[in-house]
Amino acid sequence: MGKILPFKVDYTDLAPDDALEGAKGKLRDVVIAGYDEDGDIYLAATQEDGAEILWLLEQFRMALMMPREGS
Repeated sequence: MGKILPFKVDYTDLAPDDALEGAKGKLRDVVIAGYDEDGDIYLAATQEDGAEILWLLEQFRMALMMPREGS
């Protein structure tokens, strides 16, 4: 069984450009998911390997399910 990794989950109420700007220079690999101005899903990733992208998304899902500090 794999290790549960510690996460820094940043819940913010920032505009998308501000959230992306704040992450600059801090990340090794990223998956960006959102909606474009037309409401269509936009996805981009620094990995070509779909398994790596899915692993990162699953880790993010697990972090979202954990109680937030102060809750």
